Parts: sequence; structure tokens; C-alpha cells
Amino acid sequence: MHHGIRTAVKEDIPALVDLWQACFHDSEAYINLFYAQNFERMLTLVYECEGEVVSMLHLMHAAFVNGASRQDARLIYATGTLPAKRKKGYISALLNYTKDLARQQGFALFLKPSTDALTAFYQKCDFTPDAYFHCVSFEAGEPIPIEFSPLSTIDYNRLRDSAFAAYPYVKWEDAHIDWAIRENAFFGGETLTFAWQGNTYFLLGYPEGDTLVVSETNLPPAGLKQCSGSLCARFGTQKIFAYLPTFACEEGERMLSSVVYHNEINNTYVNLILI
Repeated sequence: MHHGIRTAVKEDIPALVDLWQACFHDSEAYINLFYAQNFERMLTLVYECEGEVVSMLHLMHAAFVNGASRQDARLIYATGTLPAKRKKGYISALLNYTKDLARQQGFALFLKPSTDALTAFYQKCDFTPDAYFHCVSFEAGEPIPIEFSPLSTIDYNRLRDSAFAAYPYVKWEDAHIDWAIRENAFFGGETLTFAWQGNTYFLLGYPEGDTLVVSETNLPPAGLKQCSGSLCARFGTQKIFAYLPTFACEEGERMLSSVVYHNEINNTYVNLILI
């Protein structure tokens, strides 16, 4: 009977769904959608103990880009262990295995820790805090005339690359952008394009109570405030909470967006890490 690390196969998905629910408490519908959309495009590593999948780690393809410089990268996502099997070193073993892959194959690793305690844990595992968001929140202003249109995966990625190419940033494959848009829609969100003051902008966001959560946009802070009334009217909200890159915004709370390992490009704008 297998004991140790191996690559997950499709037959493992039911066990992965159970493990995911035990760790993160998401709905079965969401988890099944995640695996249906993403399993084939990512590497899922599991730790198996006496025939049971007890721990997991997912790796998604990306690239760190800074002008002409580029390094392949992998997002570490949805890493967890069954509650009854914790504190046995399974996650550390998966991380060490993944770090070995990164060094052997030359790619960077990155992730967004969800708590300060997890940030400290990953620092002990040789990951370094790298990039930050500025998080702004405000009440909606008065609506102004704006015509919104849904934005396709390919067009979103094209606009995103154009908006962020002057800075170090994470470039995603179309498949990841497609999932981010689908995930956003799962939570009642929209992915939109619109014109403001002669320029074309994009926005990916979803309503959470009376607040529009803006996961990503190329609107500058002043533009987001000026367009806030129209955006909130579109989403049926009264307030905005937005994650903005530090190169575009200096106000609001500074929040860690990524820790990195084996990276050649620093201070990389990271977003669309998933909701």
C-alpha cells in the first residue's frame, strides 16, 4: 500500500473534494466546479498514508514577467491536511518536494497566505514576502453615464497584459483567466469592460452584501471613485472594496499579496489568485 508523495489522478477527485471541504469548508458544488475546470491543467500532489489521501497541494502554471525578463512560475494553491492527520509533517514534505521541483526545473513558486500565522510558517519554509496590495474602501458616489460590456477571457488577458506590462507582474495563461472569470461568476460577479475619459478599462468583481469587491481593475484610484456610483448600481451595492497594485495606489491598507521562493524577478504584482 502506497505511503508518501505522489501525483493525483482523476480517481482521487472524490477524496480531494472531501479533503478540501474538511480544510476550507467550501460548497461541494464549488469544489467540483474547480476540479472540472482545472484538474487537467494543474499538477496536484498528494500525501498518501496507508491508502488514504491525507494532504494535498495544487500547482498552477504562470510566469513572472518584467519587460524582456521572464521566469516560469507556479502558484501554490489549496494546500491542506485532514484535521485528524495534522502536525505529522505532511505539508512540509509536500512543500520540500515542490521546492526541489522548482530548483530542478527553474521555476519560481508563489502563494498568498491567508493569515499572519501562515505567512510565518511559509517564511520558516524559506519563502520570502514579496509583493503587496493596497486595499481601499469607500461609499459609492453619484452615478455617471457609463456603458458596460461583458469581457471575454482572451480580451481580458490582452487588456491585462497591456495594463501591467510596464511593471513586474504575474502573467497568466488564458485557461487561468477563464477560470477566474467563471469563479467570479459563480459568486455572482461580472467581468466588464467600459470606457472612461477616452480610455478602455476592465474590472473583475463580485457583490458581497452591500459591497462590491473589486478583485482586479486597471482603473486608477481616482477613476474607481468617480465610476463607483455607476459600478455599484450595476452590481446592486452601496460600497466598494478594491485590491489595487502598489504601483497604482498609495492609499488604503497595505496587504501582503504573495510570498515567493526561487524567484529571479522581485516585487511582482500578483492577482487573480482565486477567491
